[in-house]
Amino acid sequence: MSDETLFSDARDALRVGGAVARYGVQRPAPLAQAPQYHNALLNSDRRGAAASLTDAMDAGQSLTSACVQIVQPAMYQIGNLWQDGSITVSQEHLATAISESAMAVAYTRAEFLPSIGQTAMFACVEGNYHNLGLRMLSDAFETCGWDVVYLGASVPSHDLLAEVDRRRPALLALSVALPQQLVVARATIEKLHAELGQACPTIWIGGLGVQSEAQVRLVGADGWASDAVHALKQL
Repeated sequence: MSDETLFSDARDALRVGGAVARYGVQRPAPLAQAPQYHNALLNSDRRGAAASLTDAMDAGQSLTSACVQIVQPAMYQIGNLWQDGSITVSQEHLATAISESAMAVAYTRAEFLPSIGQTAMFACVEGNYHNLGLRMLSDAFETCGWDVVYLGASVPSHDLLAEVDRRRPALLALSVALPQQLVVARATIEKLHAELGQACPTIWIGGLGVQSEAQVRLVGADGWASDAVHALKQL
């Protein structure tokens, strides 16, 4: 697969959107609180957004399910509204900030399993500033007893390499939001393998920029997850 084909497939998938994840994996259906949460985002209602998540958790949902089945579909809708010009960039940024705040509140209500003695590291590739999904994934692993190192948005490859070498995680999860970042991901993974050899961790990749199994193979990743729920099913 050429770089141009790689980019074209990812661009097409980003334009289409929808509820079906890559490779035909079906996303979990939104929970009943999802419309309420979406309205809270549109109305800049931070408390209402947080209440939507905590209400779902009080009804028995896990932190991971609440985030993936409430926050994620609502933020996809926000992205679609921005793409068609119905909301501004400022409104989209505000919705993201409210979601970060709501997820932080929900985190304090979560249940955590005892440590399993394994470390997972989470990072957006350099140039990717869309870290909300990565935060969901990081929190999900933590609830399952993993020791988590969350590096966040746009981590330079040389800094990522140094951190992986220092901490030696069992798993490294990289987030890719846009087609051009697939090339960055590939270069980063190649550098990790070249520098660390057998000490290189298992590498997963995810995010809206990843739209086919062929792309996962092309960048050299060991695995993929469509969202945090899908990731936990593979542990």
